[in-house]
Amino acid sequence: MSGVLPKNEALELLKNSISEQYARKGPEVVGKNHKAVDVTLENLKRMEYPSSWLTATTGGRRPSSEVFERPDFVKSVMDPVLALEGDKLPVSTFEPGGYQPIGTTMYEKRGIAPAIPVWKPDACTQCNYCAIVCPHAVIRPFLLDKTEQKGAPEGFEARRAKGGSEVAGYHYTIQVSSFNNTAS
Repeated sequence: MSGVLPKNEALELLKNSISEQYARKGPEVVGKNHKAVDVTLENLKRMEYPSSWLTATTGGRRPSSEVFERPDFVKSVMDPVLALEGDKLPVSTFEPGGYQPIGTTMYEKRGIAPAIPVWKPDACTQCNYCAIVCPHAVIRPFLLDKTEQKGAPEGFEARRAKGGSEVAGYHYTIQVSSFNNTAS
């Protein structure tokens, strides 16, 4: 839909990827994921927004400089990138190797998710992609030994860990941290 690839080619690549990723789960799971793509396409709607948004200069909930001393990295790199002006930064602005200091997410726009994801253990392939792509590390996979599994509270969901002998006897779970450390 973005125009990077022709629509039909993009859909074919997406569905092929789904088929490869979920083939071990069976044709029913593959079919449901293909249907999800089709239903999404049928329900896409163009969103109109006020033209004034094109020149908006404020927004988000970033900590004000009066409350927090903002590191140089935040001022010189993050602020322009978050303002979609990162392409204007000279290469010399960045640290060699792509280093980024820890603890910088508190300076980003926060509270933007309309809902917190819920882990569906029966559909989970335990691939950990969700945790890898989560930009703020709020989706967290865990392995529990037998003692931890038995001591878990009622309703706690976990499944026997998939994989080789290194995870034998462990249970796998995904926990989502809804903690919002918004400073403003």
